Amino acid sequence: MNATFKWKRTLLPIALIGGILSSSGCRAPLPRLEHYGSASNGQWNIVEEDDLESTLKRLEDHPDAGVQEGARTVRSSITSLEQERSRRISGLQKEHDAENELLAEVIMVEVDYSRLPGGGKPEDLREELYLRALEAEESGQLALAMDYASVASAIELYTPGLAEGLDQNERATKMQRRLNRRFDLIRIASPELARRLLDEEYEEGDDRAAEAKEDPPDTRVGLNNAAILMELLHQKHVDDPEMADLHQAGLDEVLTICELLALHESPGAEVMLEKIRAAPIDPRSDRTMAIILELNRIQKECPEAALPEQFLVRTFVEGAAGALDKRTTLIWPDEHARYMRNFGRKYRGMGAKITPANGGGIEINPISGGPAARAGIRSGDVMEKVDGTSIDHMSIEELSLVTTDPERETIELQLTRKKDGSPYSVVVKLDSVLVPHVSGWTQTGVGGDGSPTWNWLADDDARIAYVRLDGFRPDGDRAIRIALREAQHQSREVGGRLEGLVLDLRMNPGGQVDIAEEVANMFMRRGTIFRSTDGRRRIDNETAKNAHSELAGMPLVILVDERSASASELVSGLLQVRADALVIGDRTYGKGSIQSPMRAMTNDCMAVVTTGWYLLPRMGAGEYEDWRYVDRDRNQMEWGVIPDISMPMSFAETAEALDHRTRWYSGLDLDRMPQGDETPDGPADPATEMALTLLRARILDARTDEISARRELVP
Repeated sequence: MNATFKWKRTLLPIALIGGILSSSGCRAPLPRLEHYGSASNGQWNIVEEDDLESTLKRLEDHPDAGVQEGARTVRSSITSLEQERSRRISGLQKEHDAENELLAEVIMVEVDYSRLPGGGKPEDLREELYLRALEAEESGQLALAMDYASVASAIELYTPGLAEGLDQNERATKMQRRLNRRFDLIRIASPELARRLLDEEYEEGDDRAAEAKEDPPDTRVGLNNAAILMELLHQKHVDDPEMADLHQAGLDEVLTICELLALHESPGAEVMLEKIRAAPIDPRSDRTMAIILELNRIQKECPEAALPEQFLVRTFVEGAAGALDKRTTLIWPDEHARYMRNFGRKYRGMGAKITPANGGGIEINPISGGPAARAGIRSGDVMEKVDGTSIDHMSIEELSLVTTDPERETIELQLTRKKDGSPYSVVVKLDSVLVPHVSGWTQTGVGGDGSPTWNWLADDDARIAYVRLDGFRPDGDRAIRIALREAQHQSREVGGRLEGLVLDLRMNPGGQVDIAEEVANMFMRRGTIFRSTDGRRRIDNETAKNAHSELAGMPLVILVDERSASASELVSGLLQVRADALVIGDRTYGKGSIQSPMRAMTNDCMAVVTTGWYLLPRMGAGEYEDWRYVDRDRNQMEWGVIPDISMPMSFAETAEALDHRTRWYSGLDLDRMPQGDETPDGPADPATEMALTLLRARILDARTDEISARRELVP
């Protein structure tokens, strides 16, 4: 394998996955829905044991022409994706000389990792990359180690059965998290060194460390925050860690970071390292604040190191958190605003997802209805300059800070069109960016608040609705109820009650427990809707509320993929067993831990601590017996949710399908809905097509059975 390569670190598997967060508090009553009524008597037209070919043949023999056509469309879409996949991989093989760089790109478009380039076995490729990452880490080549670990962890996560025989401490996913954390600390300590590690040039004036020194935090507050964070890790984490072990892990991390700085001849690092090694610090002591004060004293005695205020203390606490499970994280004051933005429906900025582009620059994917879309920027366009300055030496994080700067009104961008390679310039007015909780089948317009309005019905004849839920954020349950209430009204307008639903949870990273409970409750009249354990003896149960179960009995298909995680798995796995929901797609991620946000001394500093694990019932399980862990780290055999019908689609294929389905237009400036021949054909999406076909078959079969039963009653 080639020694060096780079790829899109922002698309790492771990970075894509959110948490399931505990929450509390009172809210206004949720909107009520029309009761579905008596349960459907139809059956799913599937052949057992995930036999896709036999199921398609059965559907092609169905008496309804619409079902037959749907089955043929599914078959055609699968063939189309396979052909396009082969074409893309062939193109990537011509584009990339380095085998490891090729692997990184192929992972985004392939679904069968047994066909990775070079003909090697996935487990062998993963092992080689893992060992290369270890070697690079030990030699101080942190960025190279991150790249190797990124590809190894992707193979590890998405190759069935590969991770089951690996020790927890030998997993590339754990190494990747450790390396990412260390690189973040290096970037805070020395942006110049971070750039050298990335083989990039350093420019004067681009120094986060210097900026941090100019506006240091209150020393007492910062140190108290650190001490409280350590106490939260010790007292609240599900594994009950010993404080001495946390101290040791934190001190080990401090030494590792200082050794890295010294290895790369960072000013003052050697002296500081000697002082730390000689300091009278005993990790077995229960006096956490004494260790924190000693580390802070050492840093102050080494001004030539030019580190940000309390850097060693921050590194110490980060090391302690890093020794725990991979979901426990710390949010520092400089990260708080960005963290909280994940839970809001609106934020101010440019309104675009940005990732490194192949060949340099930053690829932009505008968020629907946002400022970037209104300025005429299109998905895949590549940013070259900001305000006339090249972005070659800007990280994604630095660029994000520029585009969300509250002091800015506009930002001038120089870009290249993906479509034809032509250069163009545009001034984007920074403004509010709306991130809707849900999206439907087709956009019908824009509401008074600037949010899109939708046609929710994907099949008027069978009266089937489609709802895409992109996360379980606050008020997501309210949003999906409003959507379904509108779908029920639209269904009445075309002939009767809403008969079925496709709930799309693909690429849904999770969110809050209470939102997931409410979504599941709509389809369950009784029984346990949430069950968790602290890993010891304590078991918590939440029971369905009959008043919230208006859609119980409605035929339901849930779409999932390997990036459906946490709350998505809770909803899909529970309803698969308890509500006869059909799950289509790919095996889900396997993230079944519960994180609880806990503030330190100040509101802008917190620990997000893993406090428990949630469980799902096995098929045929009792109310409280025979439940299983969902998390792949706790249950290496039964993790995640296994679909009833496997319909694997690659990351790129799913992203393109969802982008097309959920794209909406604000109607402002250049963000106009395509008309007539301008409307692009949607990409192949066999999972959605299969869901609609199976729902239609079940609904029409139930109607036929009902008519036959009525005839038998007639004398």
